[in-house]
Amino acid sequence: MKTKSSFQFAFLNALARRWFQRGGFLVSLAWLAAGSNALAEAPVAAVTVTPDSAFQAMFESYGNDNTLLDDWTGADGALSVLLPDGRVVWDFSDTFLGFVNRDNSRPPGQPFINNSMIVQDSGALVQTLHGGTAQSPTSLIIPIDQNAWYWVGDMTVEGDRLRVFVMEFMRTGPGPFDFQWVSNAIASFILPDLTLEDVVPTHGENNVMYGAALLEEGGYTYIYGTEDVSGTEKYLHIARATAGNLFGAWEFYTGTGWSSDPTASARLLRGVGNGFGVAKVGNRFLLFTMDSLVPFSAELVMYSSTNPEGPFANRMHVYWTPESRNGLFTYDAHVHPEFTDPQGRLLVSYDVNTFHAHDLLANVDSYRPRFIRVKIGR
Repeated sequence: MKTKSSFQFAFLNALARRWFQRGGFLVSLAWLAAGSNALAEAPVAAVTVTPDSAFQAMFESYGNDNTLLDDWTGADGALSVLLPDGRVVWDFSDTFLGFVNRDNSRPPGQPFINNSMIVQDSGALVQTLHGGTAQSPTSLIIPIDQNAWYWVGDMTVEGDRLRVFVMEFMRTGPGPFDFQWVSNAIASFILPDLTLEDVVPTHGENNVMYGAALLEEGGYTYIYGTEDVSGTEKYLHIARATAGNLFGAWEFYTGTGWSSDPTASARLLRGVGNGFGVAKVGNRFLLFTMDSLVPFSAELVMYSSTNPEGPFANRMHVYWTPESRNGLFTYDAHVHPEFTDPQGRLLVSYDVNTFHAHDLLANVDSYRPRFIRVKIGR
């Protein structure tokens, strides 16, 4: 798909993507009654949630700054990684660039690209990264096939390279829902300048979109992915590589052990989104996701395990996203452990979008991430 600036296309593309991710049909309660996620250990004792006004204000201020023609004004994705020099990189999928009017609306004809980055330095968002020029911006990472595009996954640092997982999609027809996932790849950026070096294909066997979340633990990089079968039938898959060597050999979790055979990867937890987050808190591994068992669910939930490969169980309610009561919908929870505060509260983000195309221009807040603080335990 070639880059377009039409906000109607932006709306259809974004809405179709979320319908693809959330699924168009209600899940059967019979499956839930079957107890698919057996309790593996005692659940987390308590979860306390508060909105994070500081991060919200930081992104609002940056998005509303009209200093530059090619600045970020809104996007979905909102994944982050800490660089060795103390900066933080945020990566996003579908992105609006341009200006914001005084009434919080977007002027018509604003640039729309499929992925971008923002660099944060000394606590402030300082630079938007994209391809092309300020006058004619393009996506930061572009597939060879001009009829395809990349949406971004999680990131990690290996030496002097930033590795970014990307998922390639391609249109299959003229309709807003006529597209499909094609393959996975890893984009490498040279540090510290964040120059794009190359994009290398990686594993995607069993139709798993790897790179939804990453975790560094015990000498490995754990690579979490989603197998999106259809509708609300989505399964967690887990692979791992030796830390610092994503381009080396991977192992795939079978449900009982690790295999070098990528087709041996097992369907694990059902109900994850296409975007989710995993973090270690104390001696537990926590998986945060919007509940994909219900289409366009407003519920952010958490699963826990004593191992990075699971089993992830003990489903716990975390938060009802208030935007969903105002004609919007929410999706793709991500966790940002590098911003854990002195009280031990995790920073978690989720994406917001609209069911109404005109809202993308009428109100920039209808297409920007939201941030909450999550305290685990009392």
